[in-house]
Amino acid sequence: MKMLWKRMFGSLQKTIFAVILVLIIVPTAILGVISYRQYRKIITENVRVLNQSNTSQIASNIEGIMKNLQNSSLSFYQNEMVREYLLARDPDEVEQAWYSLNQYVLNQIAYEEYIYAVDFVRLDGRRYSSSSVTEGISGPVKELLMEKSGGPLFRTDIHVADYGDLRSDELYGYARCIHDINDIGIPIGFQQIYFKKQNLKRLLNDYRADGEAYYIVEDGRIIISTDPDQEGKAVSEILPNLKLDEEYSSQQMKVDGTPVMTACARVKYPGWYVVKQISLSQ
Repeated sequence: MKMLWKRMFGSLQKTIFAVILVLIIVPTAILGVISYRQYRKIITENVRVLNQSNTSQIASNIEGIMKNLQNSSLSFYQNEMVREYLLARDPDEVEQAWYSLNQYVLNQIAYEEYIYAVDFVRLDGRRYSSSSVTEGISGPVKELLMEKSGGPLFRTDIHVADYGDLRSDELYGYARCIHDINDIGIPIGFQQIYFKKQNLKRLLNDYRADGEAYYIVEDGRIIISTDPDQEGKAVSEILPNLKLDEEYSSQQMKVDGTPVMTACARVKYPGWYVVKQISLSQ
């Protein structure tokens, strides 16, 4: 009798346990999985929104810098001392105009945050430069500027002599042809404003957190990165499936087996893209 009771009681315990397992534990586990997936989805969406906000803000800041350079360029373009230097004929007049121009330019550079140096080139080849390391403006670039009829040309192909902590490839240029104020069809010289690439790199680093990377992409190639080793590479080498065809976009992909998210924002001028990459495996 006792053995029978033990068997019945043991069987009842197993039955109760099975019922608890089926009615409570299994649904709880299922709900846990569903909740985790929902939580993961919410977190991923929050990351996407934050990433897009970061890249959009950086793109807006870069556009602000470009607008500042444009305004400075127009200010030089319209300045009477610039025109006096470019149009002076007598050697003494050229020298006097050079000194007046130098004082004006140095004051402007001290006032403007992003301008590193300025060049003005006369049609006879003589040049004013506020820095000893800048290159002036080459013949092919002058031809491009004349075709633009006073419009600006943004240049990332500037190379100058290494000087102190300034490497040869760390200056960008904003150039234009200057025309006669009385006849806009007649060029009287050229100007080029230089600014440091480091200004843009510092902007990226200000937003960067651990596990993140930022790139500035021009024509599919990384020109500035928070990882200097990536500069000069095609962005497709780093992010093979990245698409850069919209003003703003966000994508998820795998890179070397690791899930990552990217956010991209277009810089309207000069047509760059800011790209942020963050790992989703954390």
